[in-house]
This record gives sequence, structure tokens and C-alpha cells, in this order.
Amino acid sequence: MLITIRLPVQAISYFSRILLLVDFQIELKELNHIFKQRRAIFLLESIYMQFDPENHVNKLCAEGMHLEAEGQPEKASKLFRQAWNDAENDLEKFTAAHYIARHQKSISDKLHWDKTALNLALKIPDENIKMAYPSLYLNIGKCHEELNDFVKAHENYLLALEFTTYLSNDSYGNMIKSAINNGMERVQFNSNSNTTSTITS
Repeated sequence: MLITIRLPVQAISYFSRILLLVDFQIELKELNHIFKQRRAIFLLESIYMQFDPENHVNKLCAEGMHLEAEGQPEKASKLFRQAWNDAENDLEKFTAAHYIARHQKSISDKLHWDKTALNLALKIPDENIKMAYPSLYLNIGKCHEELNDFVKAHENYLLALEFTTYLSNDSYGNMIKSAINNGMERVQFNSNSNTTSTITS
């Protein structure tokens, strides 16, 4: 059963909310609490995700989230794929791509879907979508970092940083900025370590 939660007008915008989970996962992973906080993360996304309950694609994604919380990731993944196949516009495809990315088993596949979500977001003619850019570039940068491509990781972290001006000055915005800064520090450290190793060898 789906419960409708009504939020105040000043709450975080739709475009930021649907990306909250991935960014919060990144932060919690860095703190080694990712598994302990999985249900808390799901509840956060459920509260902050504002959507049209009558939209077919959003219904599929909401049902997929429910299955995810029930510990049925395979069934959830099928629903997100169905949402992608049924999506009729860039916003619906963007939403579906975001959820599909989360369910990829390899970093390279996740990177593909994160890039797909970004490219779709760039096509959406709504100024509010720019609030999602920092999160999108952050996720892409993280994928490149995990693939040890620190140059591309740094490029995407810089792009994420560039669009932080569109983030609201609240806990969500601060969380994204912190994740970007942490990513840039890690990439710089790893790049310096690789350079040192090359010189000594």
C-alpha cells in the first residue's frame, strides 16, 4: 500500500529529491555505514521524492522502491526497466534511468546509465533541472574514480562543483558539496600516489 505524504512548498525540488539516495549512499559508504543505514536511506527517499502519483512511470518506480525495501532487488530492477521502456518523454526517461543505474552490477554499466540520466537531464527545458546537475556529475565522477580513471573523475567532480550554485543552501546542498569535495580530495591523493609510484619505479 502506498502512503501519500504531503510536503511543504519550500521542500527540496523534485529534480533534487529523486537523486538524493545515490548521493546519500556515497556519503554513508565513506562513513562505512551503508548497510546499517539502507532502510533509513529508503525512508529518506520515500519522504523527499515528490511525484505525480498518477504518472505511469512514477507508479512503476514507486512500486520498484517498495520491492527494493522488501529485499527483492531483482523484481525492483525489472520494474525500473519497464519504466524505461514505457517512458514517453525525457523527464520520465531521466527518472527511470536514475533507478536503473542504481541496480547495475558493474561499475561500467552503472556509468553508462548515469551518463544516460545526465544526457536526458541536459535535454529537459526546465531551469530547475540544473539543481540535479551536481548530483549527476558527482555520480559519474565516482564511477570513473572506482574505475581508476582519475582524470575523468576529476573532470566530472569539477563540473559537479561548477553547478553547486544551483543547489539550495540547506542540509541536502551541503551534503552534495561535501561529497564533491571529498571526491576531489580522493582523486588528487590517488593521482599523486600514482605519480610517486611511477617516479620511484
